[in-house]
Amino acid sequence: MSLSSLTGTIIVLAVLAFCCTGSTLADSLPGGVHREAIEWTDIWIADGSGTALPRVLLIGDSITRQYYPNVSQLLSGQASVSRYCTSACIADPSFIDGLIPTLKSYRWKIIQFNNGMHGWDYTEDEYRKAYPRAIEAIQKYAPGAIIVIASTTPTDSADTKSTANPQTDRIVVRNQAAAAVAAANHFPVDDVFTTAYGHPECFDSGGIHFNPTGIGVLAARVTASITPMLAKQ
Repeated sequence: MSLSSLTGTIIVLAVLAFCCTGSTLADSLPGGVHREAIEWTDIWIADGSGTALPRVLLIGDSITRQYYPNVSQLLSGQASVSRYCTSACIADPSFIDGLIPTLKSYRWKIIQFNNGMHGWDYTEDEYRKAYPRAIEAIQKYAPGAIIVIASTTPTDSADTKSTANPQTDRIVVRNQAAAAVAAANHFPVDDVFTTAYGHPECFDSGGIHFNPTGIGVLAARVTASITPMLAKQ
């Protein structure tokens, strides 16, 4: 068997093992594990073979993936920026298991952490209880990294200043849980929620993701949050 065929086999077996493990967890945990019809993870490591620049890891979802290229470009020459984006909710036991290899593989200077746009079948109490566990995993497997908590962005409606947006109302509660963990650990908070809130001109037609204007605004905010941390020892 060729090396490429063997590698492909290993990957397939790993995926199958993960799926089987997920089924077992879902059957055994109280209330079950809640997942979406399609679950995904996108990992992009810049300068994987080595870099003299400090490494920055953006952990988030598809919105983080949207602004990642802009942040990477804005920090060009100052930092090597990578991403770990996933649909997995922190309340899903697979979230930490999937993240650990990326945390362990490199020495991260700064880790921006966001999770809150997926996993709507989990209650806000389940989310609140899961958040510290995710932070503890980051601290354990990326010791010394500066952790920045990024709030979850709102979803757009006809009037984002109103309270007639149940999903955004839930995001507010989740952001409060994240902010409480940040305060307890003295982590800086990148409040991208406030940056996007009340600005429907920044959203695309789907009302969740952002158009080029919105992506630029978020990327500028994230870059401004990360840049001062690069000088810290």
